[in-house]
Amino acid sequence: MSLKPALLSSNNGSAAVESAIALALFCPALIVGLGVLYGAFAKGWVGRSAREAAVCLTTPSPPLNCRRKLENTLATGLPFGETTIVQFHGDRLGSTVRIKLQWIAGQSTELKGVVRRPVYYPRGRQ
Repeated sequence: MSLKPALLSSNNGSAAVESAIALALFCPALIVGLGVLYGAFAKGWVGRSAREAAVCLTTPSPPLNCRRKLENTLATGLPFGETTIVQFHGDRLGSTVRIKLQWIAGQSTELKGVVRRPVYYPRGRQ
C-alpha cells in the first residue's frame, strides 16, 4: 500500500468572500430591526406624551404650558420622524390630545390620549 500525499489547496480569499456575503445579509437585517425598534419606541413615546398632556389639561395649569411641555417632550424623545398635534382640547367633560406621527416613506400613525373626567377648576374660576 502506498500513501499518496494529500493535496492542499489554497483557501486564500474564501474567508473574505464569506465575510462579504454575511455582511451583505446582516446589515439590512440590522437596519430593519433597528427601524422596528425605533417605531415601537416612538409609538409608545407619543402615546405616553399624549396621555400626559391630556392629564395636564385637567389640572389648573394653563393649556399653553401643557402644550409647550408636550412639544418639548416630543422633540426630546423623537429625533427622527415628524410629529403634528392634531387635537388639543380640554373642557368640563374631559380632555383629548391627538398626535400624528409621520414615519419614513410617508407612513403615519395617529395616537391619542383621552381623559374622561371633569377638568379640575379651582374655586372662583368656574
